Amino acid sequence: MCCFFNIACCTRPRQENPFANPRVKRRFIWRVLLLLDISLIVSLLPLVLFWSYPPLHLYIIEVAFFFAVPALLAFIIVQAILCFAIKIFRHKIFRISFFIVWIIVHSILISASAIWYHPLTVLVPCGTMAFVILAMIVYSKFAPWQIGQKIPVAYLFAVGLVMIIHAILFFCFQEFLLYVLLNFVLVLVLTVVVLVDIELIVRDKTRHKFGKHEYILASMIVFRDVIWIVIIIIIVLTASRRCNCLSGGDTGDNSTVESTSKSSTVVSSSSEFSS
Repeated sequence: MCCFFNIACCTRPRQENPFANPRVKRRFIWRVLLLLDISLIVSLLPLVLFWSYPPLHLYIIEVAFFFAVPALLAFIIVQAILCFAIKIFRHKIFRISFFIVWIIVHSILISASAIWYHPLTVLVPCGTMAFVILAMIVYSKFAPWQIGQKIPVAYLFAVGLVMIIHAILFFCFQEFLLYVLLNFVLVLVLTVVVLVDIELIVRDKTRHKFGKHEYILASMIVFRDVIWIVIIIIIVLTASRRCNCLSGGDTGDNSTVESTSKSSTVVSSSSEFSS
């Protein structure tokens, strides 16, 4: 969440919170969500290409390392700027430039981390998340109960929408029940993370006190949290799958040795019997 990379830790709010004005808060929230949705959709475009053109996917598997390392270095640099020189984002040209770089970097990182899986493995939950964010944009623009109020109507709306979407997916794809359940859990976690991040910002409980025009910076932070949760889950799944493969390989070797020893025992016993 906002505390994920020690950018925004819970602190005391300002005496004059600009988001105390409901109109300012409404405008800020739906703009953050809009930029977040655009960032998420753009970052998924490489995976769409991999899905539609499998030879490209096979090619990227061989060269993913050469893209991932520079992207990771760029991420560390921008993250360091966010931590130690966040005031640089007050300049419009730097704000827009870093925003574009941020999207490209995370697009490369999520594509590189997901190359060992079918593109739909990442496209389905992230695409569902993009649709939920789109619905939250409409909600934030017109609904009177905004994120950050004492009555968590926004949370109920988002969670209810996620449940309805996956209920439809369940009835349409009953043979993929496990995948639908996993997708539901992941989308639900990501939705809660987005809402909590934005609530911390508008309630002024972050280390960096956001201004009412810093929606690009806020969307970058929320976008980072969403993408890195997905990347970490992919890394964990990849590591567990490789461990299973290694253990399976050891089991196969042991069974081969045992069968060889058994066959040699049978041959020796038969030779003794014949003699």
